[in-house]
Amino acid sequence: SNRMWKVLGSGGFYLGRRVEDIESFAKDGLHCGWYRDEAHAAELTRYYLSQPEARDRIAQAGRAHALKHHTYAHRLALLLAGRGYSLQTIL
Repeated sequence: SNRMWKVLGSGGFYLGRRVEDIESFAKDGLHCGWYRDEAHAAELTRYYLSQPEARDRIAQAGRAHALKHHTYAHRLALLLAGRGYSLQTIL
């Protein structure tokens, strides 16, 4: 799903379920928040609602990270590279 990138790219705070290797895309507490289970999600929701400065700081860092590393252009470049092309060659 591209939901995470849409939220981050628009400057929103993203809280999502932690899955294997997700930290290679976005870091917990730096770009977004990751929860382990529903109880942890509720705990983090309460925490971040009570900490607007932390939530805003993470949202801003998440947006900068998404725009720098995870745009549609980045995804297209990866797809093309897998076929032996580069984005610069196509354009």
